[in-house]
Amino acid sequence: MPEDTAVSFILAGRLLGGVGAANAAIGFAYIAKAVPHDKQTQTSSLLSMMRIIGMASGPGANVLLSKIDFKVGSFQVDSLNSVGLVLIGSNIFAMACIYFMLEEPKSVLDQQESSASEISLQSAAPDRLDVLKALITPNILVPMLSIFSLNLNFQIIETAFAPAASHALGWGPVQTSLVLGSNSVVIFINMMIVFQLSARKVNDETLVIFGLIVAMIGYTSIYIFWEMDASVWHFIVPIVMGTSCFPFLGAPSRSVFTKQVDSDHALDAYHGTMQALLSMAASVGGFVAPSFVAYYCLRQPEDVEASSNGRELTEWSLVGPLLSFCTLLGMIYILLGQKTEEKQATVDVENSVKDTAEEPSVPAGEQTGLLKTKLETQARRCSRRRLDARTESNRRLSACMMGISQPLLIGEDEQ
Repeated sequence: MPEDTAVSFILAGRLLGGVGAANAAIGFAYIAKAVPHDKQTQTSSLLSMMRIIGMASGPGANVLLSKIDFKVGSFQVDSLNSVGLVLIGSNIFAMACIYFMLEEPKSVLDQQESSASEISLQSAAPDRLDVLKALITPNILVPMLSIFSLNLNFQIIETAFAPAASHALGWGPVQTSLVLGSNSVVIFINMMIVFQLSARKVNDETLVIFGLIVAMIGYTSIYIFWEMDASVWHFIVPIVMGTSCFPFLGAPSRSVFTKQVDSDHALDAYHGTMQALLSMAASVGGFVAPSFVAYYCLRQPEDVEASSNGRELTEWSLVGPLLSFCTLLGMIYILLGQKTEEKQATVDVENSVKDTAEEPSVPAGEQTGLLKTKLETQARRCSRRRLDARTESNRRLSACMMGISQPLLIGEDEQ
């Protein structure tokens, strides 16, 4: 095959791979629809861990495939085409697993509605203006900014580390690849920590806030300590800190985003679109950052040697910590808003109980309820409150056998 044609096929394969990567949004949309809120961070962490395991096992698979050389009939299988064959086989296996084992889920809301009354009132579908207003609220924009800054900061490490380490430490591709490859181990360990914290009911907003604080410290340290003739640890420790924040920002930010979408009537019907929008924000951070880092953050070797501080990065590299700081303020705003709503709900319940207790006493009768509530006039939303013929028949039969007279159907029984 001509060299130009082979390169064209490689480029086409990369393009199709990028198109297929959009399936990640579908996976997270499935989690948002099928998994309860208190389990979503754990499930998203598991999904991300599978991605890290795949990334870590890829180089090892390449070592094994490099030794392959045999024929199947007239078809030659060697180290060049065996990689593509493994990818084809693994994708076919994944497609079969999804088709035969993954059921179309009912969302948590659908499950609640299935047990709710069939006569419950359904609100009108939101119009485009309502959707637009919901999109520009802090509860939606802040998790998107968190995902965006996460990927932008990651690209600062990916793009700037190799040239900075080459000039400051004299490292080549082997040393830089070893450090960057070890990041997957750091990410995996911290994902396990996030998984355990989420299982212990640590809320997602707290996890994100912790991750943002670590990100600010880590990426500010990168700017300060990446200097000419610095020690190896001045490069490695900031990278470990910057990498450790990823699990605390990825899955928890997505869970915060999903809960906000669930709680907003205008966006609840667009889970797939919203998850794709969140993934798009991550992608934008991923492909904008390399050019930004190369043109604005990295210093040329002669500029580093001529400077008084010998830093490998310019002040523009502090954009990452600044974005993390802005996201931190937004997340604190969301957390404080939730606490205010919880306090207001508690006050409303207490006032309702107080008002009920202050109502004038009425002589008790057979039709007097044990508990009085202001919600008695509202529509019955739970199907369990509706009359069940079999249960009512059994109850009346038992009452007759005990000689208890049966009253006429009135009030709630008629409903």
